[in-house]
Amino acid sequence: MDEPSESDGELHGTELVVGSTIDEVGILVLDPDGGEATWRPLRNVRDTPWESAEGLPAFEEAHALGPGYVVLRASSGDISRYEPGTGTVTRLDRVDSETVTWVESDQGGAFVDPNSGRILAVFPDRAWRYEVAGELEWAGAVHDGVAVLVPGPELWLVPQGAEEPSARVSVPIRGPGLITAWGRRLAFVDSEDDRSLRVLTIDPPETAGEVRLGGRISALSASPSSHQLYVGLADPPGIAVVNRFSFTSRLLTSTDRAPVELRPSLFGEFLLAFDGDGITKVDLNTGAKVPIAGSWEADLPIGLPDGRVLSKSGAGVVLAGADGQIEGEPLVAPDGAVWVPLRWTPLERVTAAEISDQPIAGAPGRAAPPAGERTEPVAGAAGATESPGEQEAAGADLGVPSGFYAIVGSARQRDGIEALVADLQTAGYPVQVQVTNDEAGETWYRGLVGPFATRAEAEAASRQLQRERQLQSWVMGLEANG
Repeated sequence: MDEPSESDGELHGTELVVGSTIDEVGILVLDPDGGEATWRPLRNVRDTPWESAEGLPAFEEAHALGPGYVVLRASSGDISRYEPGTGTVTRLDRVDSETVTWVESDQGGAFVDPNSGRILAVFPDRAWRYEVAGELEWAGAVHDGVAVLVPGPELWLVPQGAEEPSARVSVPIRGPGLITAWGRRLAFVDSEDDRSLRVLTIDPPETAGEVRLGGRISALSASPSSHQLYVGLADPPGIAVVNRFSFTSRLLTSTDRAPVELRPSLFGEFLLAFDGDGITKVDLNTGAKVPIAGSWEADLPIGLPDGRVLSKSGAGVVLAGADGQIEGEPLVAPDGAVWVPLRWTPLERVTAAEISDQPIAGAPGRAAPPAGERTEPVAGAAGATESPGEQEAAGADLGVPSGFYAIVGSARQRDGIEALVADLQTAGYPVQVQVTNDEAGETWYRGLVGPFATRAEAEAASRQLQRERQLQSWVMGLEANG
């Protein structure tokens, strides 16, 4: 086990988290030769407070597969799901080629072989395949058992189990693509104008907007919330930021060479850029740049919430400080280990944030309403309906618009809840603060994200809050007077 560093830095923007904090996210370090897995908390990545009881089967690559799961690809082509919480490894399917690439999406992803035209969509509970005649420009698994394929000048939507696409549209795009907005938006370079970014909707597949940039597009990535798209540029080289809602752009910084890879930090505080030779850390507010030593890998570097960076160097995996300087000795890990950021914790207790002297309601793994406060059916549970009024007293004066909401906090101190929702509002979420009373007459303040017209939209927002901001929430419907 590594010795903790003297100072692990200060973590920002993680204290007002309801029922889940940065402690619920860690890095799973996996030995590809079949050794044990270890878990490292983000607060101190030199620490390894957990290791698996048994070794894993040997594998070639590993990726996060939704909260609490990892997908493994063996040299034989076998695709398996690993659940560190139980130590179980479940074979899902197989791929026939070592030339497959992994395309990540919300709660899952896909192994894509562009040469054979095959795609294997993988989610925690299932895997399914589809094949086209000929080569694939790009493909990915999006949402609700739907795959997107780009076999040339067309975009196809293929539902799970279908023999033919449910939709085909001609659109001037080229891969690779970018999946955002809970798997409901795509971003591509325009194949007719490589200085333009085209954003597409999924249902139905059509262009939602276009943005022309100040240079040829060389790389694409998205913020953890997917509200912003990061675009590497050539001629002249630089990095631009695109607002996915307004389709406006700004130049974040100029660079010496065109970025070929972009990767945001885990909580979106900064951006890591690779130009084929060196790695640069870029502040997303000021555009200030700091060089980071190391090589660019499928799993590393990883940007941490305290401003530091885990990077692969000749000496192993090292920790670069906020100023880019290497801190301490290399971290102890097996040779060739794969580092997988994962929303999962083996610790029995997750430190909850506090608002003033009152704890935020919630427990590890699931937000819960305070004692005495009325509860609502969990989304998807038996008895849950599509009518907001059936989950709260119909016609009540609730002080917020009718609709479906993701509830992110409940506390007796208003200031903390307002700070939480203000932070979410700055990030682009629609927010409300609702005042309620419990059976003892105590006043509670609820932080709400919404309203949304349907339960599905509120559940999608809840998933994004969990995935991108480590906020556990529960979904309910409210119907106000009027």
